[in-house]
Amino acid sequence: MDLSLTQTIHNFTSINYIIPHVGGAFPAAIDRILKSAPAIYDSSLEIYQTRFWWDSAGPTYYHQVSGLLGYGIPTSQLLFGTDFPYAPGFTQPGSLNAILASNLISDADRKALFATNCVNAFAGVDE
Repeated sequence: MDLSLTQTIHNFTSINYIIPHVGGAFPAAIDRILKSAPAIYDSSLEIYQTRFWWDSAGPTYYHQVSGLLGYGIPTSQLLFGTDFPYAPGFTQPGSLNAILASNLISDADRKALFATNCVNAFAGVDE
């Protein structure tokens, strides 16, 4: 949230961000905090929708991702991610299966989440 309130994301326009765990509690805080700064509210949401990429590390596709989608974050900004090797191995299949079974995204969204979204997130990054 600090990147928004300090307008860092507004001033450094060539930086894209990858946010783990589909933002964690971030979606729940957007209105609570940014509504106190109405001059940057809409522009911040636009940046979250275009220059932020949201990875799925952890069990985020049961319901948590719906917080982002509710703010108009397009599914094209969603990335597959895991907490491997830090989270116990037994947690990984549940997180993956939640994505595969989620009714919050379409089959086409799911396919993009596992492949093309990542390619797009890193487009233009020099090796």
